[in-house]
Amino acid sequence: MSLPIPNKKNTQGFTLIEVLITLLIICFGFLSLTNIQTVLLKSNVFAQQRTEAVMLAQNKLEKLKQTFFISKHQKLKNGSEKIDGKNDQFTLSWKVFEISPNIMRINAQVTWPDNEKNYQVTKNSTISLSSVVSVYQPIDTKQPLTLPDEDD
Repeated sequence: MSLPIPNKKNTQGFTLIEVLITLLIICFGFLSLTNIQTVLLKSNVFAQQRTEAVMLAQNKLEKLKQTFFISKHQKLKNGSEKIDGKNDQFTLSWKVFEISPNIMRINAQVTWPDNEKNYQVTKNSTISLSSVVSVYQPIDTKQPLTLPDEDD
């Protein structure tokens, strides 16, 4: 009994070129996935920094408001401080603007350096919050409260 000789037209399988092209496409796919992973990791770190900066500014605003009420409406002073956070070192600064003797606007600004490894330019990220402090509760006021422009 003789074995049948396979017909080249009916042969099934992959050639070496097809396998190499498939491997090349898969490698490019994995490289793009690692690039996406790196970008997502950087954006996650920035989101953590931004969240911490907002919390620092918000806490400072609340402490200044509390100081304003505890000190029986004594004038608040401008200031600045450096804070070592969980993710970076932050610079917190605040300015107090007197709108009237009983009303003040407080601006808190938090700045931190970007973690990008760009040695030619140092960039900083900044977030700002603003709040108004009044001796009166808004319901007790007889006149509408008007605020000055942000450029003051």
